[in-house]
Amino acid sequence: MDLVRLNLEKRDAVGKEACGRLRRSGYIPAVLYGPDYREAVSVQVKAEDFLPNIRGTHWNTLKFDAVLPDGSSEMCIIRDMNRNYVSDDVLHVDFYQLVKGHKVSVKVPIEIVGKETCAGVKAGGLLEQRILDIEINVLPREIPENVVLNVESMNVGDSITLADLDLPESAEMDKDPSEIVVEVVHGKAASSEEVSEEEEEAAEEMA
Repeated sequence: MDLVRLNLEKRDAVGKEACGRLRRSGYIPAVLYGPDYREAVSVQVKAEDFLPNIRGTHWNTLKFDAVLPDGSSEMCIIRDMNRNYVSDDVLHVDFYQLVKGHKVSVKVPIEIVGKETCAGVKAGGLLEQRILDIEINVLPREIPENVVLNVESMNVGDSITLADLDLPESAEMDKDPSEIVVEVVHGKAASSEEVSEEEEEAAEEMA
């Protein structure tokens, strides 16, 4: 995944009113912190530069090549992003420094492909995705944009667990690997028919 170039400018504005004025001038208040920082650095980023990069993407896994106020650069990700609950405007961003050789925790989306041609769905089954994303500890250079699962060959009764995910070599997760990510279950119609058949057989045995 390519790095997104982004300029982080020095921010003097602090407090609710000052940050409000900053937003009205076209900037988003932010901070940068990480393993090499004793304390968070207050920065600001132009909304017109930042917002297009997060629209329609999973911003959790975006990696930035951030140019700092002193001219140096830092690789980082978005650790947190505060939004206005009504307008959905971005109010504040937390950038987290990525350090070579140091694993970082990221939430990676799980993307399902092959839904329309899934064998089990064609046979009347229902495809159910139980887990939408997975949090992993991984080296910065191996942060994946997403985890792709192809369900085309799944039949009714089949399932894919966390252990089946194709994760980067350095990735570690805290969840139980036997947890089901996606499965193909019997459709309602099929289930009803099975129940009816079982009831009919039971009635015949009692007769």
